[in-house]
Amino acid sequence: MNCYQNPKAHFWRNPRVLTTLAAGLLLASGWLLQQHILLLLAAIVGVIQPTISGIGNLFNNRSFDIHLLLTIAVAGAIAIGEVGEAAVVVFLFALGHSLEAWTKGKTQRSIYKLMDLAPEKVWIKGKAGLEQRDVASVSPGDMVVVLPGERFALDGVVASGVSEVNQAPISGESAAVLKEPGAQVYAGSVNGSGRLDVEVTHSSQHSSLARTVKLVERAVAEKTPAQQAIDRFARWYTPAMLLLALSVVVLPPLIWALPWQPWLYRGLTLLVVSCPCALVISTPASLISALGNAARHGVLIKEGQFLEHTAAVRSLAMDKTGTLTLGEPRLVNIHAESDTDENKLLATAAAIEEGASHPLAGAIMTAAAGLNLPAASDYRTLPGHGAAATINSVTIYAVSTTYAKRHLGIEPPQPANQHSTVVVVAEQGRLLGFLEFADTLRPQAADAIKSLNRLNIKTVMLTGDNPQSARFVAGEAGVREFHAGLLPQEKLSAIGEMKKRSVVMMVGDGINDAPALAAADVGVAMGTLGTDTALEAADIALMADELDKLPWLISLSRRTLATIKTNIWFAVAVKLLAVLLIFPGWLTLWMAIIADTGATVLVTLNGLRLLR
Repeated sequence: MNCYQNPKAHFWRNPRVLTTLAAGLLLASGWLLQQHILLLLAAIVGVIQPTISGIGNLFNNRSFDIHLLLTIAVAGAIAIGEVGEAAVVVFLFALGHSLEAWTKGKTQRSIYKLMDLAPEKVWIKGKAGLEQRDVASVSPGDMVVVLPGERFALDGVVASGVSEVNQAPISGESAAVLKEPGAQVYAGSVNGSGRLDVEVTHSSQHSSLARTVKLVERAVAEKTPAQQAIDRFARWYTPAMLLLALSVVVLPPLIWALPWQPWLYRGLTLLVVSCPCALVISTPASLISALGNAARHGVLIKEGQFLEHTAAVRSLAMDKTGTLTLGEPRLVNIHAESDTDENKLLATAAAIEEGASHPLAGAIMTAAAGLNLPAASDYRTLPGHGAAATINSVTIYAVSTTYAKRHLGIEPPQPANQHSTVVVVAEQGRLLGFLEFADTLRPQAADAIKSLNRLNIKTVMLTGDNPQSARFVAGEAGVREFHAGLLPQEKLSAIGEMKKRSVVMMVGDGINDAPALAAADVGVAMGTLGTDTALEAADIALMADELDKLPWLISLSRRTLATIKTNIWFAVAVKLLAVLLIFPGWLTLWMAIIADTGATVLVTLNGLRLLR
């Protein structure tokens, strides 16, 4: 099933690793046996791979790299009789690059571990009972069985069974989610205590897990502004250092008649130490670690540049419905007249709304679950206002306050909360009672806003809802500024005004807020697990509806940027120090290699800390 190659499997077959082992054995044997020829062989064996790579890069890309510089340095060292030092240089270079390959492989393996979450085989319901099959042979529409404690191998819809499912490996959700018939399940999730029969919706190559890995791979492959700047710098830096090394070799003997050998040695040392390896790896090593960490926490970042932009965010605009709130109306109050029972009133409204498709009807049916509904007939839909039906030979209405006033002669009741939506239950001229509905705040919303405030992020709510509802939700969430009654183009204008003052992140559902998401410096789509459209609409996608991932994401991006800056300054400082030590003759060839490869490995290891 796994179409991705684990880098760990290839590490010990890497030619550089084999070269390192061979050069190391020859070097150790040469020093122990005091055999000059073994040291020469160690230098030759170790330099073959860099020579092939360096010459190939010169002819194919017309650019100098560390491999060509090393080849020249080793050849020069052998020419002046420093065979032992040439062997040490080659071995240290090979060892440093092997360690670098291992550390980079570790960051890649953190991503590929996502694919390892999905098992290779599944249980299929056959005529003779359950049978095991390879995941790759399962197609959409097949029925698979997931037993208690097993991982889901594929995306699908629950056909039968009830169980709690841990989706944390995919979405980062902290709590298990109850799955019943009709619920979506995702590859890599862990089943709880119940058996689930699941109809497969995506093949293994197109599962939510596979899409996650592909998005992270694409983000890693895309170069960020910082990487592009370093690449531009490296293109002119390497030839410049080659010319400087040549000047060090030639000018002192020609101008001041100094001996050739010491200055040739110093020029070769400068060639080795001038390679910008640590500088070039400083950014991608940190980015790939951060991107892998984010993916494991259910945050998909489509390109590395968006992680950089997030670190600079100072203003955050949020949609209300479906972002700060759950986006579903829920019954919050029942007001029955003195001669009407509350449950009877709710059951009556449910009997009228049974079969209707609008959100309030769904909320009424959910609230009335378990109640005995009265028999109803002669259903009538009142577009934009509600419905009516005949119950016990009397026409009963479940309608808006506007309809009740205009057509039933009933003065609109006053809800307990001004932000509530009211459904009036009445006969002609007689109020039976009314139901109050409200969109409720997400459980983590208030804590997430507090955390954003601590990070000095200004939060602004942008909504198309009325000012009363907006004010209530903003107050509950702790949002200090809000703009209500906005059309999509007005949200777009609001984002434009905010961008004049600071870098702006917009958080929305990924579809309705698409213009604002596109206009913001960073667009974040909420709750996109399994949703292709929302993934395409945003720069960053939160796989689960958890707002607390926003402050976590901003903190991660800031740590990433700080790590990148630390790596760059460290790499530059090591180079400058090493270059200064060359001219008095204090820096040897093997010390230059340690300075170069040591700095490369250290900045890579520093970037690896972002995996945690």
